[in-house]
Amino acid sequence: MAHLDQLREYLLKLDEVALLELLDISSEEIVDRFEDFILARKEELEAEVEIMDSSVEDDELEELNFD
Repeated sequence: MAHLDQLREYLLKLDEVALLELLDISSEEIVDRFEDFILARKEELEAEVEIMDSSVEDDELEELNFD
């Protein structure tokens, strides 16, 4: 079990992008696993999406159905 602790410590030192690449985790997997976090911050995330990309068409925003 000690080697698992060492591996965990190494992984904790990586930046988030490097960790996701190393573990081969996709955006879809993140969204699926953290849906509760997304729902808890729904209004904030919707506002952020509008601010970040005002070029997104209304029909594309409808695809972000959080309900």
